[in-house]
Amino acid sequence: MTANTDTTDFTPPYNITWRTFLGSLDRMASDASLPSVIDRSYLSWMPGSVQTSYLTLCRQFGLIDDDGSPMSLLSEIVYTPNSRPEVVARLLRVHYAAIVELGKTHATLQQLMDLWKETFGQNGETRRKAITFYMQAADFAQIPVSPLWERGVAKASRQATPARRARPRARRTKQKPTAPQSTSTPSDTVVLASGAGTLSISVDIDPLLLSEEDRGFVFGVIDSVHEYQNKHTSDTTNDPEDTTS
Repeated sequence: MTANTDTTDFTPPYNITWRTFLGSLDRMASDASLPSVIDRSYLSWMPGSVQTSYLTLCRQFGLIDDDGSPMSLLSEIVYTPNSRPEVVARLLRVHYAAIVELGKTHATLQQLMDLWKETFGQNGETRRKAITFYMQAADFAQIPVSPLWERGVAKASRQATPARRARPRARRTKQKPTAPQSTSTPSDTVVLASGAGTLSISVDIDPLLLSEEDRGFVFGVIDSVHEYQNKHTSDTTNDPEDTTS
């Protein structure tokens, strides 16, 4: 059983994130030994499409052979965490040789994309994802990259992320201004003509809600009070003054 070391057919991974790859190493390290075969049943925690990309990546990086059996390099990168950056750096220099060399210069993002397409034949969204994987792996392995790439890739990733649709804001109903309500209740006091005392009347109603019958009753009472007051006020005014001889 031999690993696939032919770099001419290398296809940069793009349907898997660098974080997923690193996480798989930690998950394997939680077991005392590697399984005899790295297959889909072992990778049950991954979605099916990611499993396919992961197995392809492992074969191309020489971590497993064509039958899925682990190679010594996989054991090293799993059980010797401190050596992972060095191992990743070796893999990048072998499989991304032209990109590593270009990264040592102040190359632009367009130069990177042109060389990427020329070297690997990838374009569009596939190329963007593959470059993102490489940039994160290079950062982990401390492989130098052009500073222009970092800004460009970060910007392209933000633009490729679908914007979250804003929730429609509830439409506010414009309320009509209301007239300030009086805090006091209208009232009146009538002095009885007989001198027997006083009669007080107060009104606490909403005139807009009165029925026709209510209006007749309420305003009839008010009118009666006013008539009584006017009558006895007039009587008092017209009384002749007492004279004494």
